[in-house]
Amino acid sequence: MIRTIIVEDDPMVAALNKQYLLKSSSKLKIVGAFKDGQSALDYLHKKPVDLVILDVYLPVLNGLDLLQQIRQEKIETDVIMVTAARNREEIQLAMRLGVMDYLVKPFDFSRFQQAIQLFFHKHDLMAAQSTLDQGTIDAIASAEPLEKTQSFPKGLQAQTLTKILDFIAPLESFTCKAVAVGTGLSIVTTQRYLNYLVDQQKVKTTIDYHTGGRPKLVYRLLK
Repeated sequence: MIRTIIVEDDPMVAALNKQYLLKSSSKLKIVGAFKDGQSALDYLHKKPVDLVILDVYLPVLNGLDLLQQIRQEKIETDVIMVTAARNREEIQLAMRLGVMDYLVKPFDFSRFQQAIQLFFHKHDLMAAQSTLDQGTIDAIASAEPLEKTQSFPKGLQAQTLTKILDFIAPLESFTCKAVAVGTGLSIVTTQRYLNYLVDQQKVKTTIDYHTGGRPKLVYRLLK
């Protein structure tokens, strides 16, 4: 579970950030929301946080000052800036301080989700192994979102695949219909993605003959 906090003083923008986070991935858990940078920093001193959604223009302690404190104190967390700040100097400073991405308001969900996919791309690469080879380092440094680093058949999308994977991850076994109902996708669309996962050897299939009726195809995630 990715522990996430939102640091935003505008209630409407904070609510939108929360909505977009929850829509992006079930792996994201919002553990706090703060209206000023100092309150967020106090929380970071007490609790581990994996991802910070951060505005620049904040009372008490602004977003860039908070970001500087995070880096100076070596607090281990990633930061995505979500702000109306368009000043070149502020953007350059944020980049130098290692923000994961920089979103300028107003933005749409697809751009927000791209930032989240970039976070997961880097997070998963770093977590996959204790030592990194040059290829993995290059992939992390390339800052390319999932759909640019993974080849999909025509018509398949990374965000839909992630949605299905998030749903099936905790399940011991599942059917196409169960996944379709659980994700809100059509049976036809779900079947295409499950076929792709089978082809990629991420999922295996078995036939259940103990249904009291027609045998049914059952899927299991390979871990």
